[in-house]
Amino acid sequence: MSANLQSGNDTLGSMKTTTTLGIIGAGNVGLTLAILAERSGHYTVKVAARDKMAASASLDKFNSGCPVVDPREAATCDLVLLTVPDASIRQVCESLVSRFKSTAVVAHCSGALSSDELASAAGIATASLHPLQTFPAVAESLNRVAGTYCYYEGDDTAEMAIRQFAERLLMQPIAIQKSAKTLYHASAVMACNYLSTLMDASLQLAEAAGIERNTMWQSLDPLITATLANIRNNGPAKALTGPIVRGDAGTVSRHLEALQSDENLREVYKALGQQTADLAGRSGRISDEKLLAVKHALG
Repeated sequence: MSANLQSGNDTLGSMKTTTTLGIIGAGNVGLTLAILAERSGHYTVKVAARDKMAASASLDKFNSGCPVVDPREAATCDLVLLTVPDASIRQVCESLVSRFKSTAVVAHCSGALSSDELASAAGIATASLHPLQTFPAVAESLNRVAGTYCYYEGDDTAEMAIRQFAERLLMQPIAIQKSAKTLYHASAVMACNYLSTLMDASLQLAEAAGIERNTMWQSLDPLITATLANIRNNGPAKALTGPIVRGDAGTVSRHLEALQSDENLREVYKALGQQTADLAGRSGRISDEKLLAVKHALG
């Protein structure tokens, strides 16, 4: 058995209710994970924050007993999670590397970056873990983490500890290749962030049509909910409806003509239209002739 794996077994063997967990970074992700880890009963949690008073107030709001400490103290824990902005991960790790225990597991929570950001912690087990969930506020996030998929990668020792951490917080851990992190994150951004942008674009068009924004949102809500259900049950291709999959090039042309006054939204419509046309073609529900006509209309 390799020394690294033996160290990993020793580390995991000690991960009982007395395991210490240091959360460095008190944003919504850090505070949510800290509170849930404390509630799990498996970790004694310490939180490090720039604004100690604000972090303490947030933790008190949720009846958490996690102390807010200096980052150097949090870095001495058995498991250390860096929940700082992506651009700060490498610098924070470098500044604390002398404080990490040789038997510690150190990980960050970036979706786009790999565990290579922690390269300065040479000889220490490192990983990255990313809960595939949105964290708009702690109160909402606390109820969303259970059942959330958590993608992780790292060395063997760290992966074992991170998988255990995710399971204890009732997440569903899935291993990912280090080299795939950026594409994985781009996928998540398309599904989550760009969905918000797409909804805003839809509401902008509604306003241009003279429909009050809130009225249109209430009108769209059941349509969106039904579409998501169709995708969940049948997949994107079979869930696709509308003029493109019907091969209605005339309607597509009229849409683009109506959008001439807003070049940005027109380009968004065209780009999504081309992607939708490809999806329609793969679905086998549109003839080659009609598909060609739709793509021609989209330019």
